[in-house]
Amino acid sequence: AGISSRGIAGVQHLHTVSGAIDAQLGSGDDVVKSVSGTISLHGSGQAGTLRVATISGDLSATNVAGELDARTINGRLTAQISPARIARLHTTSGSISLDARLARGGTVDTETISGHQTITVAAAAGYSYAVKSFSGHIENCFGAQARHHEYGPGSRLDGTRGAGEGRVRIKTLSGGISLCDH
Repeated sequence: AGISSRGIAGVQHLHTVSGAIDAQLGSGDDVVKSVSGTISLHGSGQAGTLRVATISGDLSATNVAGELDARTINGRLTAQISPARIARLHTTSGSISLDARLARGGTVDTETISGHQTITVAAAAGYSYAVKSFSGHIENCFGAQARHHEYGPGSRLDGTRGAGEGRVRIKTLSGGISLCDH
């Protein structure tokens, strides 16, 4: 069965096997899991910890803050987090779209096996970035050039934006990556 949650300010633990989850979140340590349903979460903008996972459904988390750990096997993962202390997103064969504003010293860590990633990260204190792709292309909006490995496939893009107080790590095996800071 599906789950719909509205008006709860405290901690939520929502689990379903084959239904969709649509929830408004307060601030707290929330856990949301589904085996084969779409997950759509709407945060309050207050810092908390959100752990969310689905096997074969799309996952969307908007207006969350603090810490986000989101995973899917076969689904599109879309997230908006501000401010972000920690954002960890992982999908096996789906795409990732992330819009994050880092807190001072915050981190973003994303990984796909065969999905495309569109990552936008802004930070007043800047961030260092390490982007790796085995067989996909790497693009960015600030004109840095990806380096190709000398002895085999793959490319890498490393650098720093601003003061570099935060950290961004993006990795894919066969998907493309787009990184932007605005």
